[in-house]
Amino acid sequence: MTENGKNFLEAVESTENIGIFETQTMVLIIEYLYKNFRNKKLSTEFPIFIIQTITYFSVCLSKDNSVEKKISTGINFIFSLYTLYVILRNLITAPKSYLSSIHSYTEILYCILILTVSCGTILNYPYFKNILGWGEIFSVMKLRVIESFLSILILDRLFYYL
Repeated sequence: MTENGKNFLEAVESTENIGIFETQTMVLIIEYLYKNFRNKKLSTEFPIFIIQTITYFSVCLSKDNSVEKKISTGINFIFSLYTLYVILRNLITAPKSYLSSIHSYTEILYCILILTVSCGTILNYPYFKNILGWGEIFSVMKLRVIESFLSILILDRLFYYL
């Protein structure tokens, strides 16, 4: 976006004249920008969300210390870091508009919980649990409670993308 375009949109956003949004030109501009925004979200973030959800449930359903669980946890952790990057990018580039939506707060909570579950699962591996004594930080029971909240947020994010 050019500087003039950014200034124009910021001026439109800060205006108190609601009538400006009823003009055909503004409706077309808003629809065009929303269409591009929606397509970008669906083509970049939605596939990662789906893969992350599949690997998350794979971690929940696989046996402890299985290779599948370790691989799924690693993939889930990497995609969680990408989600954290997207949140930070949105907070840096457009904090006012990003934080004006309730979905931004559920996205932040989702990211915190998925990172917590991933780290907790990793810390419950025998190496960390027995040798370093870190397993008690995230007991399996604590992780199950967090996972139940996370499942609700996964549904919320799925409805957001649809």
